[in-house]
Amino acid sequence: MHDRDNAMDSKHHRRQPRRLTQSLTARTALLLLLSLPGLGAAAEAQPEFDCVIMPHAEVDVNGAVPGLIESIRVDRSDSVEKGQVIAELESSVEKITMELNRERAAMDAEIFLREVNLEYDRRKQQRAAALNDKNMISTDAKDEAEREAALSKWQLRMAQDKKILAELELRRAEAVVNQRVIRSPISGKVVQRYKAPGEYVENQAILRVAQLDPLRVEVIVPAGMHKELRKGMQVEVRPEADDGQLLLATVQLIDPMADPASGTLGVRLELPNPKRRFLGGLKCKSRFLTQSAAPALMQSNPLSSKAEAGRPPSAVKAAAAAARVPAATSAASPCRSAGPYSRADLAEQLKDALAPSLLNTRVRELPAANARYMVLSPLLADREESRALAARLRAAGINDLLVMNRGKYRGRIALGLYHGRSWAERRQAELTALGFDTELDAGSTQAAQWWLDFEVTPGTDEAALIETAQGLQPGVSLQTLACAPLRAAVNN
Repeated sequence: MHDRDNAMDSKHHRRQPRRLTQSLTARTALLLLLSLPGLGAAAEAQPEFDCVIMPHAEVDVNGAVPGLIESIRVDRSDSVEKGQVIAELESSVEKITMELNRERAAMDAEIFLREVNLEYDRRKQQRAAALNDKNMISTDAKDEAEREAALSKWQLRMAQDKKILAELELRRAEAVVNQRVIRSPISGKVVQRYKAPGEYVENQAILRVAQLDPLRVEVIVPAGMHKELRKGMQVEVRPEADDGQLLLATVQLIDPMADPASGTLGVRLELPNPKRRFLGGLKCKSRFLTQSAAPALMQSNPLSSKAEAGRPPSAVKAAAAAARVPAATSAASPCRSAGPYSRADLAEQLKDALAPSLLNTRVRELPAANARYMVLSPLLADREESRALAARLRAAGINDLLVMNRGKYRGRIALGLYHGRSWAERRQAELTALGFDTELDAGSTQAAQWWLDFEVTPGTDEAALIETAQGLQPGVSLQTLACAPLRAAVNN
């Protein structure tokens, strides 16, 4: 009997840990379920704060000098890029002065004349010296020949100095004309137009341009939250114009002082807006997310489908990846960079060869140190052909040009000097659209390099990958790359 009771007690004790384990598991699952945003723990979630979505910057654009508005090339709601011409002031007198100085800068007749005189006087000096050595002419005649040669040398130098001064005068005249060309200082949208062609302006704005990428979100929070805030912290933003849309912003700036009257603190957020889909000037609600809440937002929030539609693709992918990658393997980045290649087409060949094994690829140029890209006309036969082409260019509205009469570019027309290849190629495209052939000359102290950035698929043989990369150009290496910037660049 005692043995039976002991057996039952032993069986009872063996079952108890299992019930306890089941109870802890159920409780843990319940706690996890209640901790998801939008479910039972919504009452314990971070509080919401009022906010306003604003453009990153708003600039009132006016001219550098007073004048009469000749034309305005954009209107309200038009998109503009930094450096784009948006208006022009009347500049007929300044353009004539620029043309006059251009012709003066192109004049080489006096230099050629002085070169001929110098050559003749040097030969004359040599003959006089030889005759003087044979006592066939006087010393005075020899000194006279030397004096004439020296004078010819300095007359040539004077003509060259005049040429330099004429080129500087041309640059000044071009700067005066450029002052009357009004360019956008930022990329964005035209939100206001204050003036019209024909009006005279002096220290008055002509247009207002707003930068909409990224957007700026201003939030007011209680001053007691300052210990919880940090730069780079993720914040969920919900515009009041669309209650179902969720956006993901990051903390960019935290005010160093609170407002003593209200006991509040200002926080500025940065909201990516690469395609300018979202408007500025909207009221919104914001919620500061903990480090673990951001990935959960993607999987458990009932509004996540609309949130993905409203968020930048890079933020959506990054949050989804963080949610599905285990912590033990998240430190090992699956992204690589192969290079450097001396030509862009080699990186493109590697991209095509490894296409089945790669994700999120891009060819990245590492510009050369002190690189300068000059857009030039083809080599012209003579000065008359140069003048004819220059006249055609000016007739097409291309006034920022320079006829090259000296140096390595002699016989060409310079049409722009840029520090980035993309800007030079954009200039070439503009001239090609107008029917002009151009060439690109890249001069630098160090050659440009190209890299292929990519994300490898699981199970990729990296040894074979390196062998393929080095087969196109010896010395190429494979480097580990952070995935977040690559994904953001590819998806934006």
